[in-house]
Amino acid sequence: MRRAHLLTSLLLLSPAAAAQDTAPSAAAPGATTSTPSSAGTCALPGGTLPTRTRSVFILDTSGSMRGIGDGRADIFRQVRDSIAAYVQAHQPDEADLLTFDAGLRSRAHFEQPARNPAWTAALGALKADGSNTYLYRSLRDALTPLNASPAQSTAAQPAPAGSTLTTVFVLTDGIDNDETRPAVTARAALDAFRARGPLDRLHYVALGTDIPADARAALQASDYASGLTLPVGTPPTLDAPGLEGGLLTITDPAAAPSPFPDTAPLTLTPDASAPRLRLNDPPVTGGQLKLLNLPDQSGAALLCAPPVTGANHVAPRPRQVLLRLNTQAPCCG
Repeated sequence: MRRAHLLTSLLLLSPAAAAQDTAPSAAAPGATTSTPSSAGTCALPGGTLPTRTRSVFILDTSGSMRGIGDGRADIFRQVRDSIAAYVQAHQPDEADLLTFDAGLRSRAHFEQPARNPAWTAALGALKADGSNTYLYRSLRDALTPLNASPAQSTAAQPAPAGSTLTTVFVLTDGIDNDETRPAVTARAALDAFRARGPLDRLHYVALGTDIPADARAALQASDYASGLTLPVGTPPTLDAPGLEGGLLTITDPAAAPSPFPDTAPLTLTPDASAPRLRLNDPPVTGGQLKLLNLPDQSGAALLCAPPVTGANHVAPRPRQVLLRLNTQAPCCG
């Protein structure tokens, strides 16, 4: 079963999210590429690699999301549906659902949300009936508590650093209108995610509005966040090109769904347990990823593609998906 946070293949890609791949720079030593142009630096991070996935949804519940007040479209139900579809497709191990309007409004954590009735009920019960959009203050308060693995950590047995790969989606149709003092800046909000791992990512999805200059500057200055703007009334596709990422566990090399399109130039960097692992030529056919020389034991690799660029993409990042290889035959028949 596919398990990943891929900011990547649920719904048809909206025209606003469509863009072409950029020409990348040289690949990391030891990496294999699918074309003469690689996907940029594609290096596995040091230390313990993540084994679990977490999706964090920070959702605007101000009335404008239903077209009230200064809202331009009633999009709230469609946004909830997009979140639900993403979770069902990618089946994260954990999900955090947070809402905000005049400050952070609610926070709830769920294990195995795709199979958890509590998740379905909580998402379905959300209403966009708040006032104001205190975006940066709410984002700061949402990101500050995130750590490597909140569900698995205890005082006696803390989770190992980097055990959970986190993908954050910020979904809003407004801009920050917090007039309280001291003001929280966009840069301070993004910096609040201090416990993030090297593969963690944040996607600011602006629904029918521009990303303001201060937020654009903060996204550019960060090393983990990017932005996407969508036309008025267009629901987000949370795994569209440019939003890929997360973790994909491969148990059957003959049926490994690709997180990237067939035409994307890819780079693969295996870990020491799979030194001969490489991409087929072509690496993706009919949506299936083709890997050669898989190890007899478990291993890991980083699969990379170039950033997606375009006027609606802010601070585009190289697209990186961690592959966990577990293709061993089951023991003892």
